[in-house]
Amino acid sequence: MATFNEVDCWFTTPQDLTAQCGQLVVPGALQSYRLPVVILNASLGSNQQPLLYLGGGPGAGLGLTEDAINSWFGWYRQQGLQAPLVLMDYRSTGLAQPNFRCSPFEAAYLTSLIQPQTQVGNELYQATKQCLDIWHSRLFAPEDFTSQAMAQDYLQLLDALGVDEASIYAVSYGTRVAMALAGRASSRVAAMVLDSPVNLAKTGVNYWPTKFTNALSNYFSHCNMADSCAVTLAQLQRYLSLLAQSPRIVEIKRWDEPGTWRVQVGDSLLLDSFYSGLYSPNQQSRFEFIQQALATSELEAKPAELKELAKIIEPQINQALDSSFNYFVYYANQCLENPPYDPAVYQPSQQQSIWRQYLGYEAELSVCNLFKPQHLQRHEAPLSTPTVLLSGLLDPITPFADSELLLNQFKGGQLAGFTDAGHGVLNRTECLRGRLPKLLNPQTDTALLLSTCADVHLSSHQ
Repeated sequence: MATFNEVDCWFTTPQDLTAQCGQLVVPGALQSYRLPVVILNASLGSNQQPLLYLGGGPGAGLGLTEDAINSWFGWYRQQGLQAPLVLMDYRSTGLAQPNFRCSPFEAAYLTSLIQPQTQVGNELYQATKQCLDIWHSRLFAPEDFTSQAMAQDYLQLLDALGVDEASIYAVSYGTRVAMALAGRASSRVAAMVLDSPVNLAKTGVNYWPTKFTNALSNYFSHCNMADSCAVTLAQLQRYLSLLAQSPRIVEIKRWDEPGTWRVQVGDSLLLDSFYSGLYSPNQQSRFEFIQQALATSELEAKPAELKELAKIIEPQINQALDSSFNYFVYYANQCLENPPYDPAVYQPSQQQSIWRQYLGYEAELSVCNLFKPQHLQRHEAPLSTPTVLLSGLLDPITPFADSELLLNQFKGGQLAGFTDAGHGVLNRTECLRGRLPKLLNPQTDTALLLSTCADVHLSSHQ
């Protein structure tokens, strides 16, 4: 049985907003979890219908710490919200307890980011095994971290708050939790906006080569048509070849403590950075330096090139080791919910990709096997909850094509595809600023609402 306890907020609230804080204690397979809750601009007894924010991940915290909470005040105002906004960390992420973290795993994971995969597979495997031995003795249970378990936490929160019905805004992995919640208790969900939705039929490692290849192909086709490519495909491939011969060594600042990391930037790390940049395609101008680097035709890097490489790699490495992100939660969820690795599906699509040399999976596969997953087969029934899907046509990880297929699961659902957008449409599309309340209103004419947005593709399912 879950319990909710009000606590003093651990941060200062601006004068134009109010906040209430609490802790939801929910049972797991072997132990209970304590989940921090922040409710902006409402009293617990309010009759207003609250909005649940279900964030990405799995494994990511919402940013409820004293240092990070200010961004939520700005987001609340930016979106023109008036209803109570309910924020809660998923199990073992952010401020939630227990928080399964392990320094040997994080050190090995950092190494896996900056060295060829063939050199780090065993190190990552051994570090994961070491950490799992520790956490299993402390009652770690992978089955506590499924989307269904997370959805149940939110239903128990609504019960504890005495709330009959809520709306949902969910992004990325949070859309999995939202759909699980609506599938369990449709009467508790008034409406949903699913941003960069995850199609469960297209998740997992088996689809990775296709997604990776298509994402880069879509980007270069788009920027070629718009004459906006920061670097051409041929230039990128030439630069990757250069880095394969002569990796660059850069010093990057640590964000979590004083000091630096000395990072070897090879072709794999640079390509990962370029791919990650497609989450926000308008930021790909960061890679313009490649043209100048190639013009020198030298294996020895120039200071300007190293400076630009450091700027690109710094956020990637620091974010990968963000203290609010829990990789054990990530692997527990992904290994349990996604179909297992199938070489008969994966390898043909890998071999057909022009990026096949960068699409090896052996190291991560061995790590996943340590969680002893039993894939959860689920039938996804159609949902009647009023739902708007937001999707970027340049999204590298939750492609627009997947959203088109997913639309068929929503009776009366609507899909808005944004030509220039990547992952996380609402926060990265200027014309959507302040429109979330209307998108959540089933009476809104979505086509009319978005008619002022450039290059939007609208479709619906009756």
